Amino acid sequence: YYRLALPELLQNTDRCLYLDGDTIVREDISQIVDSLSSEELIAGVKAAGYYWPEKNREANRERLGISDFSSYVNAGVLAMNLQLMRELECPSAFKALVPLGFSSQDQDIINKVCHDRCRILPPRFNLMTKYHPELDDSYDTNPCLSVCYTAEEWREARLHPVIVHYADKLKPWQIDQMDLANLWWEHAKEASKRSAILQGSLPLIKKSASLLSESRRSLQDKAAESAQLQRRLEETLSRMNNI
Repeated sequence: YYRLALPELLQNTDRCLYLDGDTIVREDISQIVDSLSSEELIAGVKAAGYYWPEKNREANRERLGISDFSSYVNAGVLAMNLQLMRELECPSAFKALVPLGFSSQDQDIINKVCHDRCRILPPRFNLMTKYHPELDDSYDTNPCLSVCYTAEEWREARLHPVIVHYADKLKPWQIDQMDLANLWWEHAKEASKRSAILQGSLPLIKKSASLLSESRRSLQDKAAESAQLQRRLEETLSRMNNI
């Protein structure tokens, strides 16, 4: 919820860029803040998973009590017009909504208060790994992506991401077999050259992530075997019933 306090915490700052801790910046990010106009409160990338299917999109709109659901963004990468937020007394609006217990917490609150003053950015500014960007057919197999981005926008995001966001429940430092995990480990190794603590702990973290990946693969294999056995059992019972 610290995002909600930034307009008050940074009293002498007109604009800022908030980044979640599970992001990697690959290009100049000043352009994100520069994209905000004087009348826009926030800039971000659409949180595609909230837009599909249509009934969920409408449910989210009603849940937030907003007029339309065309500018709901992921708050992990967020440009904020702090000066305008102070002028429009957004901090007071944020605080009033906190006790209401929104399911997506401060992300919901920010989108509710700022939804009509939001600039939508293309997905390359917040490439979320939950949508499996390493898969060539990810755009075709994730209906929510086509609702929010064009095929060209997604292709550009996959090939030239400005910010990679490991927006999954499991992170690359927990499981090393996930989309763009290798990129994270490359940066971790580079960072360890400047940190004795990280240099000593990184091999242990890597071993733990590898073990979890192996365990996960084993469980997935067993689940697949179980599903196959279940289908065979159902087929056998069906044949017996027809005798």
